[in-house]
Amino acid sequence: MNLTVTKTNANVHRGRFVLRYNSQKNKSVLSPESFQELKMAYRLECDPNVVLFTCQPEQIAVTIDKKTHCYTPDF
Repeated sequence: MNLTVTKTNANVHRGRFVLRYNSQKNKSVLSPESFQELKMAYRLECDPNVVLFTCQPEQIAVTIDKKTHCYTPDF
């Protein structure tokens, strides 16, 4: 499997550099925000038990002591 990564100053998302990863499993280009996320995307891509995955999926709202906190998982 070929791993192609591009990193440019023009691609800034939420104040961070954005990497591009062409996922054959997802049939789309993913945008991991760090090299750790890129490595995880590659591992998920190669894992035969994983059917589909995405970077920065939906935000989760959690209420603790009447305060709502938002969390966005990496995958």
